[in-house]
Amino acid sequence: MLGVDPLDGDALLHRASGLSQQNRDLDVAVACAELAKKLLPDRPEASDTLGWLYLKRASLKWRSRLYRGLVNGAPQASTHHYHLAMALIQGGDSEGAMAELQSALKCTPPAGESERIQALMEVIERQR
Repeated sequence: MLGVDPLDGDALLHRASGLSQQNRDLDVAVACAELAKKLLPDRPEASDTLGWLYLKRASLKWRSRLYRGLVNGAPQASTHHYHLAMALIQGGDSEGAMAELQSALKCTPPAGESERIQALMEVIERQR
């Protein structure tokens, strides 16, 4: 079912990421990411991948907690702030999302991410 060794955290994480990027088999991707998170609890990419899959599935389960943990652990990582903002928007917290997007911009995100952050900020502003 998983397509990889269920005890190989790196393989599980790779499989979850690949399925997510292809937007296929999200149930399998979530199962792989959840196992990877258990096997690799200190790896930020495991939490990020799992949170991203929860976002894609509009699953409220743990996504904000995962991203808050990532932001607290690596406050200089713009991507973590950006993903937390997306989770907050999905949960209806546009004010919290705007604060996270502003924090993300202060972290000097890469060009493509910076553009996505600014576009999302514009959407939030228009909805106010």
